[in-house]
Amino acid sequence: EEASSTAKANWKVVGIGVPQVLLDPLERGLRESGFVPVLLPDYQTAESVLDTNPVDALVTYFEAPLDANRVAGVAEFVRRSGAVWLVLVNGSSLSDRLSIYEKSPDDLVQLPVTAGELVARLERLRAERGPASTRKASAAQTFSGSLRDMSLADLIRLLTVGAKTGIIVVRSENREGYVFVEAGDVVDAVLNGLSPEDALLRMLLWDEGEYELRFGPFERARRLAEESVNRTLEEYRRLRSILLDWGDALPHAERRLVGVEPEPGTELTSEETDLLVALDGKRSLLDLLTDGTLANDHWLEVFRGLLTKGLVAEVKQTERKAPERAQGAESRLLSALPSLLRTDASPGEGGGRPIRRMFRGRVANRPGLGQSELLQIRQDLLRQ
Repeated sequence: EEASSTAKANWKVVGIGVPQVLLDPLERGLRESGFVPVLLPDYQTAESVLDTNPVDALVTYFEAPLDANRVAGVAEFVRRSGAVWLVLVNGSSLSDRLSIYEKSPDDLVQLPVTAGELVARLERLRAERGPASTRKASAAQTFSGSLRDMSLADLIRLLTVGAKTGIIVVRSENREGYVFVEAGDVVDAVLNGLSPEDALLRMLLWDEGEYELRFGPFERARRLAEESVNRTLEEYRRLRSILLDWGDALPHAERRLVGVEPEPGTELTSEETDLLVALDGKRSLLDLLTDGTLANDHWLEVFRGLLTKGLVAEVKQTERKAPERAQGAESRLLSALPSLLRTDASPGEGGGRPIRRMFRGRVANRPGLGQSELLQIRQDLLRQ
C-alpha cells in the first residue's frame, strides 16, 4: 500500500501546448491531487524533456488544421514509453479526430473544458493504468469521451475503416448499451432486451452521454448480419435528417408522448384527431417514426400541427402508472373517439362527408383517469 501511494505521488504529467487559460488551474489541481506536473509551452521545448525523463502521462494540445507528422511523433513516443496519453482538440474536423483516434490515445477531450475535469480524467487513468514503469510499451487499449464530440456512428466508422475489433459502451440518461465490432464488422448490439437492430438504431440517435471504446478480442455470437446493419444505418440517416431539420421543435426522440386535451373551441382536422388519439402515452417519437404512424412527410406535417397547437406532451419519467382497469377503459374510449366525434352531412345521404371537428367539451387524452370520470366524459361526448 505504501509503495502504491508513493507511485501515485510520483506520477509525472507532462503537458505540451496546453491553452494559456488552463495552465495555472491545471498545474494547481494536478499538484493537489498528488501529480508532478511539467507544463511546457511547445513541442520544440518538449523534445529534450521527453527524451531524457520518464513520463507517466502526456497531455497534448493539437490545433486545427492537424499536423499529422506531429501526431505520429507523439504517438510513437507513447508507444515506446507506455505513457498515458490524453489529447486536447479545439474545432477539429471529424477526419482530424478520426486520425487521432487511429493512434489510440487514452482519452480525447474537445475544448472548452475545465482544469478540474482534466484532473479527474487523469485520476481515473492513473487508477486504471498505474505507473508507466509497470506497463508494457504498447498502444492504449481503452479510451472514452462525450457523444457530443464523437457520435456512435463516428466510432463505428473508426473501427470499420481500420478493420479493428472492440466493444463500444455508450451511456445516456442512466441507460447503458453495447455495440460489438469484429474486424470492422458490427456483429451485435445490446440495449435493455431490445432486438439487435432496434438497440443499434436507438443508440445511434443518442447525442447526449458518454462512450467508452475498448479495443481487443471478445467472444460473442453474431446476431447482426451485414445487410441488417446497412439497413439500420440507412434508417438512422433518414431519422437523423428529420430530427436535424426540425431542430428544437421536436420533443425528445425516446420519451413517451401523450396527447393533451384541447381547450374548448379548438378546431382540428380529422387527421389531427386520429393522430391525437394515437398519442396514448405508450410510444415515443422514435416509435412513431419507425412503426408507420408517421410514415411520410404528410403525417409529419400533421404531427407538426399538433406540436404547434401545444397538444403533444412528454410523459414524465417519474409518472406513476395508472391502474390497468382505468388504462383499459380509457384506451377503449380513445379508440372510439373519432367515431363519436364524426358529424355527417345528413343521416340519409350515404354516410355523408367528413368535416372539420370542433371540440366543444373537454376531451380526456391522458393516462390515469378514474372510472367515474371516464363515464362522465363518455356521456358528455354522446350528448354532443
